[in-house]
Amino acid sequence: MTIQEMVISLFFIIDPIGLIPLEISLLDGIEQRRRRRIVIRECFIALGIMLIFIFFGKEILAYLHISTASATIAGGVIIFLMALKMVFPPALNLEVEKREPLIVPIATPLFAGPGLLSTIMLFAHRQINVVNILIAVIIAWFLASAVILSSQYISRILGKNAIEAIERLFGLVLTIMSINMMAEGIFEIIRLHQ
Repeated sequence: MTIQEMVISLFFIIDPIGLIPLEISLLDGIEQRRRRRIVIRECFIALGIMLIFIFFGKEILAYLHISTASATIAGGVIIFLMALKMVFPPALNLEVEKREPLIVPIATPLFAGPGLLSTIMLFAHRQINVVNILIAVIIAWFLASAVILSSQYISRILGKNAIEAIERLFGLVLTIMSINMMAEGIFEIIRLHQ
């Protein structure tokens, strides 16, 4: 995979547009300057989690005796389930305590969720150059962080309906990508057993 392809994959999986209503709801009532500091901190925590999976993802899969094909299929299934939620979103009903979030739920699982982390581990397991993975992750993280930091402006400019439409479009693209991943994994298993 090229760096561009990895960036696009990671950006769609993070789905920063889809995080906008969640981030606004979670930080509702917090003063603007403090809100910005919280979002920056959570984005950096998410990056730290992503870096752990870049450098140790291959070792984690090897330790668990998980093959590339199995990881590919599992990653495809997780991303497919995420994509379904994006295309057919459940009603937003967040019962949250009005306190400052730390790590959970913004850094993880909203930003660095299971779909993103399994994809990063999959890239590492596919013997993709770690420098290329690192570049792709940092670019995707930077773009997603910029969107999340601009959430209030984007929400005002686009409006709720446009944000929902973009999220569903992201979900549709992710659905196609996830089916492709699952097909790759299945073909790899068939090839190995022939």
